[in-house]
Amino acid sequence: MAVQIIPDSEEFEKRIELKLQKMRESILNDLKIEFDFKRPEEFLTRDEVAKMLKVHVCTIDDWTDKDKLKKYQIYGRKSFYKYSEVEASLILVKTSK
Repeated sequence: MAVQIIPDSEEFEKRIELKLQKMRESILNDLKIEFDFKRPEEFLTRDEVAKMLKVHVCTIDDWTDKDKLKKYQIYGRKSFYKYSEVEASLILVKTSK
């Protein structure tokens, strides 16, 4: 590898700055790939899910019975739904015009 002589300090600073910028971008890209930002799991009540989906709570019960939504309970008490699972249950429906 040949050593390259840089004529002046301004050119040297520009080259160093460019290399540092490339290194920063590379490190940030690596971090974005390796560090998965996850928010804590949020649980919703049946009423909150109904409100979120703009349907009646009976519809939420029906969808739960048909395994379209999965509910969680603590000792057979109040029902809860994972926000991520409710969101994932939504499907894109293509309509023809």
